[in-house]
Amino acid sequence: MLPNPAASPSAPPPPPTPAWPAPAPQVRFHVPVNQPLAEAPVHHRTAKTTTTMLIVTVPAVIAAAALRPGRGGGGRGRSSGS
Repeated sequence: MLPNPAASPSAPPPPPTPAWPAPAPQVRFHVPVNQPLAEAPVHHRTAKTTTTMLIVTVPAVIAAAALRPGRGGGGRGRSSGS
């Protein structure tokens, strides 16, 4: 049977106290009081630059890929029926 740790007869001794008092803490720096922040500028609801670039370039890339000549496959797409 295992001994019960709560029922142990001796408790650990308290840590020793120092022989002299600890020095008083000294202020090393001053923290300024926060001033109220100015109101943030109002942002208009505009599209971000990345969004605008994607809206312009994605259809252009798709159109260029669909209209480019080459590969000799003309008309052999999914809708050719073969």
